[in-house]
Amino acid sequence: MELVEILFSQALRLLTTTSPTLGTLYGGALFQAFESRYGFLQAPRTVPEFDLSKGVTFLHGFHERKYVIDKFQIFNDGIICDTKASSDVADSFIDDAIAWAQQEAGLIPGPVNGRGYFSRLVVKCDLALDQQLNQFSNLGAKIAEKIRSYGQQTGTWGASGISLHGDMSQQAVKLKSFSLERREWLGYDSNTYYSSAPLRTADHIEFINDFINIFKS
Repeated sequence: MELVEILFSQALRLLTTTSPTLGTLYGGALFQAFESRYGFLQAPRTVPEFDLSKGVTFLHGFHERKYVIDKFQIFNDGIICDTKASSDVADSFIDDAIAWAQQEAGLIPGPVNGRGYFSRLVVKCDLALDQQLNQFSNLGAKIAEKIRSYGQQTGTWGASGISLHGDMSQQAVKLKSFSLERREWLGYDSNTYYSSAPLRTADHIEFINDFINIFKS
């Protein structure tokens, strides 16, 4: 399996913070210094934008001078970081931001109550899902026949993806599903797939490999 592109990675850290001392920065000055440190191109400016219950949002910053942080949000009970790099970069940025806030503002992070992840990848793999799931080929042929009867041209239809998700009645929060599906607008012979999962990037890649191995066994 070849990783073609990381489209999106998100890391969520559930925690609360307290500030027994004001440190060297406080309030708006703290957020302005944070904006400057990471080079965010958009940051909160008005009073409503500093509402932690809705999330204080920073857009398009940098981490370690080489990774783009697309969005960083601070809430009363947690932090979310979005990037087109791996989830390890998102986690590293959160760690760096917390360490900086501790030093500059005396913020003390509470215990981590949970972590969450979501990633979207484009991969190439030696897998033809339509052939592996050929029990749906007759249905695909019927769809193609109906479309042609409408006067439209279409190619072969078949199973192009699969998804797994958890029983929502047994989950405290709504988790996104795992999916693997052919990349739209690319020929089947490219074997290029789009995949999303509520996993760390590395775990996501490992799971796709496990998934492919099911059909090779």
